[in-house]
Amino acid sequence: DTTAFEVRNLTADELALFEEEEEPIVPEVANFADDFEDATASAAKWRLCGDKSSMNFADGKLAFAASTNVKAVAGSENWTDYVAEVTLNLQSARSNNVGLMYRVTDVSENGSDNYYGYYVGIGKSGTSCMILGYGANGWHQMKTIPHEFEVGVDYRIKVVLSGDRIAIYLDDNLMSVFYDDLYDHGMIGLRGYGEAFTADDIVVRPVTDEDLKVFDGLKRYVD
Repeated sequence: DTTAFEVRNLTADELALFEEEEEPIVPEVANFADDFEDATASAAKWRLCGDKSSMNFADGKLAFAASTNVKAVAGSENWTDYVAEVTLNLQSARSNNVGLMYRVTDVSENGSDNYYGYYVGIGKSGTSCMILGYGANGWHQMKTIPHEFEVGVDYRIKVVLSGDRIAIYLDDNLMSVFYDDLYDHGMIGLRGYGEAFTADDIVVRPVTDEDLKVFDGLKRYVD
């Protein structure tokens, strides 16, 4: 007996069997605030990930001990365009950094880098600087901006997100503005790596026309 074999390309219907359909994101209006004055109320708003014993709601702040496995997230993964602000205060000065995560999803309990989303940090990456990067189940650095940061000083970080446009501020000074379309939705979060710090006065709100002025003249392509 002989058996006939047919070899052909897969049809579109057959290829579809291997594809996972993603449910479309239904954007939600981003409105969130926490001044941490009520520890019980704050604890209900946040999900603490990793070394939970190193994160505490106390003295009107969310305090983080130096650890390589601390993250705290809040809000909705369906947030898309928003402005997020937080006051950070370094409590140690080793060789690492702490900061704000934004457009964050799929946050793991294990490891500071096990999440998907953007990050802006203050502290050190070789030298004292602001650090821009993202997590994709691992750390990916985008750029550093030289700046001196001191222990015990409050620093106000703000991010403005509109589509694939991102603006980063430090104490109301524009530090970076750029295009990036890797992540278009997600929560906000706090993250540290080997440094103690506190976070306070977090606000997440919709983007206003005034906020969008920062993108005036921003070129998508280099001439």
